[in-house]
Amino acid sequence: AGPGGAEPGKPVGTVWMGLATPLGARAERFLFPGARDEVRRSAVAAALALLREGCVEASRADR
Repeated sequence: AGPGGAEPGKPVGTVWMGLATPLGARAERFLFPGARDEVRRSAVAAALALLREGCVEASRADR
């Protein structure tokens, strides 16, 4: 939810997130609808879900 508007190839609501675990690294692109505050809320929820997924995957790999 940057300070400016859309740029070519980067529509409003575009958010990239990355996660690295002992199993590897990955990046995901999200496109959240709504106003800036809604995009931020959605991004936080997605980041927490991604983190949870990574923790679950890593804990399964330890077994």
